[in-house]
Amino acid sequence: MKKQTLCSLLTFGSLVVTGCVGTPTMPFEDVLTTAPLFRTLEKQVVEQELDEAGTSSLSKSAQQELNRFAKSQKVDKRIQLEIEKGNSFFDKGDFDTAIACFGHAIRLDPNNVEAYYLRGITHGELGDTANETADFGTVIRLDNNHAEAFNRLGVAYANQGSVEIAITNFSEAIRINPDFVEAYNNRAVAFANHGAIEKTLTDLSEAIRINPDNANAYFNRAIIYNNIQEFDKAVTDFTETIRANPDHARAYMSRADIFASQGKNKKAIADYTIAIELKPKWAEVYYNRGLAFKAHGQQDEAVKDFSKAIELNPKETETKPVSFRATTASPE
Repeated sequence: MKKQTLCSLLTFGSLVVTGCVGTPTMPFEDVLTTAPLFRTLEKQVVEQELDEAGTSSLSKSAQQELNRFAKSQKVDKRIQLEIEKGNSFFDKGDFDTAIACFGHAIRLDPNNVEAYYLRGITHGELGDTANETADFGTVIRLDNNHAEAFNRLGVAYANQGSVEIAITNFSEAIRINPDFVEAYNNRAVAFANHGAIEKTLTDLSEAIRINPDNANAYFNRAIIYNNIQEFDKAVTDFTETIRANPDHARAYMSRADIFASQGKNKKAIADYTIAIELKPKWAEVYYNRGLAFKAHGQQDEAVKDFSKAIELNPKETETKPVSFRATTASPE
């Protein structure tokens, strides 16, 4: 991850899932004891018939209703089982099987919002943006107040470079849920990629107002302040990032970079050292600490860090730009 790249970590709720095995049938007697029985029949009439004669003597219409209900309960249980199995395979990283499970649930109930939503998330993990956007689009068609789906659809469009469409979807998520911190953070990232810095800062500040412990919003705002050379504000926000998330290695490194640029090499070295403790294979931070050691007159330590940076290979993934990435499914 490069220092100057704005980072978006969407927190959309975890998929809590469990396994795609054969679906057990539900004995009819169990249906009678695990759910309210009657949706359309007069409850008192059916209860009277049950009290007087038991299920074998129900009127034909009551028996038909019971049979329909029992069948629907079996289908509902199969749908839930497929969703739970899909979630379990998702957690294991078996995304193809997870998609198959969610697909089974959708075949049983073509209007099941949860199954489409979870399958959309899984398509996103595989980088299948076409099916990802299709599934989230279906979720919104079935439930046009699904804030998380609008948020994720925005992420999908942002990853395709369709920033204006992404902003529209993030705005819809915020309209539905005005306290949706992740949607503000994501719209801010989209605004930043569009060059709208004031709107970016406004959204990040709103995310922080809603949740003063949101490390991602502080970090992104710090990056913006750094880029527009408001370094004191950047340091303040990197410090707040660390307060909210003491393991935020990039915040330590970014704050150290500012300290180093200001000639505060002792502070820079301290922050670089913590970043290394958190990410011991981060070549870039070794190199930057080496520069700080050199500027501080500690040549031997500088040589050691430069050597370590070469050993680790500075082209590693830690220095790659950050892209939009969805992580969880519910607003904080």
